[in-house]
Amino acid sequence: MACMAKSPADRPQNVGDIIKVLVALEEQFGSGRVTQPGIDPIGIRTSQLPEQPSQPPVALATVEEVCWQSVWPADKPVAEIVFPMPLYAQRESAASLWVMLPRAEIDRRMLNIRYNQFLFTTSPHPMILWITAIYDPKQGPRWLPCYLDMKLPRHQELCTLLADTGYYPLLFFPLEDPQHCINVRTFAIAAFQRQLLRDWLQTSKSLPSSAPAVVSRNLLKAEFENYKPQILAKLENVKMATVID
Repeated sequence: MACMAKSPADRPQNVGDIIKVLVALEEQFGSGRVTQPGIDPIGIRTSQLPEQPSQPPVALATVEEVCWQSVWPADKPVAEIVFPMPLYAQRESAASLWVMLPRAEIDRRMLNIRYNQFLFTTSPHPMILWITAIYDPKQGPRWLPCYLDMKLPRHQELCTLLADTGYYPLLFFPLEDPQHCINVRTFAIAAFQRQLLRDWLQTSKSLPSSAPAVVSRNLLKAEFENYKPQILAKLENVKMATVID
């Protein structure tokens, strides 16, 4: 009924609000299962199983639990790719990045230096470049760039989650066993970056788009390539400070 409220302010403001209500109803009545993005849905099958008592499903309380229970989406290729995904739990919600790599590389990079930053372009189409890197002096950096089209509601939601939570998990899936998340690393977002994300989100809502999103994507990609040496210099300084410590 809240979804049909006359005033927009009285309606749920995002999918996360609706999920929380459904989870509460599920716990109260035990009549279904709310699935998380990337989690294999079980559904209600008790009527198909003879003489099996109905068991209320256990809702996942934290984003960390959701991460470890996640499986690779069926609509994504088994390949070395990275993509964003919102995660919903009882107590919290968060934006996340999912990456697939060879298992050997995942194992080697678990202790790598972490880095993240965001770049924004207002024209010709508002878009954010979400930069994530894991760096090892011997292996070099593994760049994990992701682009958020700020005219898409789902990407606006991801931007809101990044700004509100101040962190995001990076989920690792091995090429050899794509169905299971085998490791999770958490990246903190600096306070000034969180404020920038809020400002960019508000700015994007009023900005017109004068060209296809791919144009801005290519502009940000070129800017990223020019900016990489500066990022590497920062990472080298972090490595030196770690050695000195």
